[in-house]
Amino acid sequence: MLADAHCHVSTDFDPLKIDELTQCYSKIKDARFVVMSTNHIDYEHVHKLALKTENIIVPSFGVHPWYSHLFTLEPSGCLVDKETHYNSIFNKPITQELLSLLPIPIHLDEHLDKLISLIKQYRDTHDRSVCWGEIGLDKVFRIPNTGFFANPATRHLTESDISLTNYRISMTHQRQVFIKQLRIAIELNLPISIHNVKSSGAIHDIIKEELTPDTTSRICLHSYTGSIDTLKMFLSTFEKNKGASKFYASFSSVINGCGPKREELAQLLDCLPKDRVLSETDVTLDRFIEQGGPLGLLREIVGLLGDEDTLFRNFQDFLGESYT
Repeated sequence: MLADAHCHVSTDFDPLKIDELTQCYSKIKDARFVVMSTNHIDYEHVHKLALKTENIIVPSFGVHPWYSHLFTLEPSGCLVDKETHYNSIFNKPITQELLSLLPIPIHLDEHLDKLISLIKQYRDTHDRSVCWGEIGLDKVFRIPNTGFFANPATRHLTESDISLTNYRISMTHQRQVFIKQLRIAIELNLPISIHNVKSSGAIHDIIKEELTPDTTSRICLHSYTGSIDTLKMFLSTFEKNKGASKFYASFSSVINGCGPKREELAQLLDCLPKDRVLSETDVTLDRFIEQGGPLGLLREIVGLLGDEDTLFRNFQDFLGESYT
């Protein structure tokens, strides 16, 4: 059985095609997929797909750092001025053109309450595995000229029309959004998938601060591309915690299996315990309908990582499931 610990559904996926997507993935009997949500739109796609595919799709809910600017940390019910919000979290004053494309800030607490409600529904009503993610920090990300990727307000634009601006989301805001979600996931004892770009030290220190001997979270840095020393630092922190929490790293053929990255992957695997390795694709499932799913990419990375059965047991362990 193949295991994809981290993939997506496109934010601009047409919800009217959910049945087509469901039929495609319901036919797959030799793989399971953890499908991430990243924003206030795609979580509904993930939810609908998971409900219609039984245990093949494991839903994962969260706010990705690339979309963190769309959320305000002000209390629910508090009126938030749109321009004031974006100016407070961007690295420079916002233009009226960009401001016109961005939505009124969403109250993060209200959105997270929706996600928590869905998670409890999966656990209590459907007895299903569920994760939290994709969350994290990204020090180099720049806002696209559409305000955010797959913005419905700019649907008429072609790919060649879309470019990156020089606007960045403050790390202070990203940290606050990340920490709030991390605490919820730990409290609910959920598997957590983390996005990390040039932020290893900050993410490590935040996780270290939140871990206690009573914590039983399973935390994964997805598509890991950091150094061996950083990997050892995370492993050491989890070992010293002496709790039941577990650290994983997942790898994809797209990110980790090409060119010089393949040699780096071999070195990383040498210092990572075999039971803490996860396979992933990090692709959008709806882009692979015609190919019958991303099984080719999944088999490719599994071939680089090792034994398929071991990787699937790791996947079940990450989800908190009993081995089958």
